[in-house]
Amino acid sequence: MKAYAKLTDNVFFDIQNSTCDELKKSREILDKINKRDHYKLVSEAIPSKTAKIEFTKNTEEDEKKILEAIIKCRSVDDANEDKKLKDNLLVDIAFFSFGREDKNPVNKVYFYSKVEGKDHAFRMKRKHVSRILPEIYCERQIRLYIKCTDQKLLDEAKMRFKEWCKQEKMNGKWKFDL
Repeated sequence: MKAYAKLTDNVFFDIQNSTCDELKKSREILDKINKRDHYKLVSEAIPSKTAKIEFTKNTEEDEKKILEAIIKCRSVDDANEDKKLKDNLLVDIAFFSFGREDKNPVNKVYFYSKVEGKDHAFRMKRKHVSRILPEIYCERQIRLYIKCTDQKLLDEAKMRFKEWCKQEKMNGKWKFDL
């Protein structure tokens, strides 16, 4: 822990300036970061309650299944194109919540009131807390990234993702023109 506390940005420069073969891959990653050579976001979708897609606890497995389903959404049967897409696409499922998955976090909050003469903690019902509390306490975003810069492949990926969203009845937000 003491060594970690003394860690500074010099590690970044030490790796970048080293000639050690063991750090070659690390140098390549840092060079990509410096050049802003990141994966490009193709599109993203937020599934609504009516979407057909079901998520498991295994996010990696879900991401693989979604990628396979997106690749199958094609107008022309081209195994070579499918292989290129499989090698260059990446699905990421981002999960956002208030810390209690799909449960209302306010249900676990204790309140105190001097006005009512209560000297102990109590819980409030939802209707007494606030009218601006959300109805939904978690959401998933499905993001599709592409590793290469080939415009034809990018357009094909967008088309397939859009088709997949339609098949899955994603009535949530779609972002196709990023």
